[in-house]
Amino acid sequence: PRLWVRLTRHARMVHFQPIRRPTTAPQAAGSSLEGVGPQRSTWPLRELCKRRLLTDMVGRVRSSMDSERPADDVHRQTFGKLVLVTDDLMLRLINSVCSLTELREADICCMERIQDERQAPLLGIDCMYFLEPTAANVEHLVQDLSQDGPGYNSLHVFFSRRLDDELLQELASAPESERLRFVGELNLGIFPYDNRCFHLGDGGEALSAILEDLPTELNALAKDAHRLATLPLSLGVRPRVLFSKRSAGAMTGGTSSSGFGVCERLAREVHVRIDEVELQGAPWKKPKGPDEKRPETCTMLIVDRSVDWMPLLVHDMHYESLLYDMLGEAADLERGKFKYVEDGTEKWVTLGEGSDTIWDGCRHAPYWRARDIVLQEMKELKQRDDEIRATVGNSAPAASSSRVSRRVSVTVATVQSLPEHKERHRRTDMHSYICVQCVSAIQKQKLEEVGPFEQDLATGISYDGIKGGLSGSSRGVP
Repeated sequence: PRLWVRLTRHARMVHFQPIRRPTTAPQAAGSSLEGVGPQRSTWPLRELCKRRLLTDMVGRVRSSMDSERPADDVHRQTFGKLVLVTDDLMLRLINSVCSLTELREADICCMERIQDERQAPLLGIDCMYFLEPTAANVEHLVQDLSQDGPGYNSLHVFFSRRLDDELLQELASAPESERLRFVGELNLGIFPYDNRCFHLGDGGEALSAILEDLPTELNALAKDAHRLATLPLSLGVRPRVLFSKRSAGAMTGGTSSSGFGVCERLAREVHVRIDEVELQGAPWKKPKGPDEKRPETCTMLIVDRSVDWMPLLVHDMHYESLLYDMLGEAADLERGKFKYVEDGTEKWVTLGEGSDTIWDGCRHAPYWRARDIVLQEMKELKQRDDEIRATVGNSAPAASSSRVSRRVSVTVATVQSLPEHKERHRRTDMHSYICVQCVSAIQKQKLEEVGPFEQDLATGISYDGIKGGLSGSSRGVP
């Protein structure tokens, strides 16, 4: 797999591109998407993070609890139930990959924020913490261990990344620290935007500090490096860390005290963290399980976005990118929502909610492919309704045409009222509305004429193959 870490003040997403070696002849990029359905990655980021939370964290706690099953009836009623305590940042991570149903199935009875005042728990219940390794969180943990704390039976503490030695010592010297059944690092600090992109959860603040060379840049750099390092640690592979020499701060006499560019400094910090974990027993040193598929290595490439700044000016014609770029206030990138007009009423809907196969399969595809798939979906829904009408009409006994027509109408209405059928219709109508809006925006801004010019600027080669030339305005988008 390749991991592209692009540094820019405005782009907050990190692109993760898994690569699978084809068993037959190589295919063109994007040719694996056929029909409607999600694109499968070798390591889907959402599924990876969910597995780390529910299996590596919750599963570990449950295993340790199973060995101490209580004998008395009072504690047996609450045995196996867990309280999950987290902070605001890790709460966002949990909510982005796990549903409430999945958390309940993992026997998590409630989830609370560590900074809130919490009620006394049920008798004998254990508490699991998932926290950022900050001084404020350690202070709250020490309070929970005191006699005035919530009074949990045992505490299982997982930090998202490395905890400083001073904070670890403060936690170890806390009163009643013997109630700490486990303290460790889960090494999960990435926030998946989808199965192919993630961010670091801070809204770009740490990255801005790095690029602007603020006094706190060293702390911000180490923090981002530790978060980036959690991806290969979660994958269980040792990365090859490559970087671009040409980046901010790399010039001689620049403001950077180290003399290295931002990319090289970030790469060095990531490498230091990887070496540190390897000395403690890295996951890639563990033998593979019988069904475990794990590569030997992966490549992490850290580049400054200035190496390809020109594409920032190009309109991306892929479905999701075009939606957020062209539809303005009707699309909310941060929340993943879209303003949709249904039955004359405007409302915000979450894109990709539930089993939205159109969004999962087309969000990274060209918008015209998404449009064709939406049209095909509408055709299939209409064909299904027609088949129901024909089946009911042919099976009806001899009767007046009005009775047969009434029976057909009732049957079709019953099928269309089913939750699955209604939801499929709603999703298809929503994507049809989005496609119409995208086409309207393209025509309004004349992107079919501007597109060739943008492509020439980005590639340096015209549509006619002339290096440094410009395409004729009459040509379509290549």
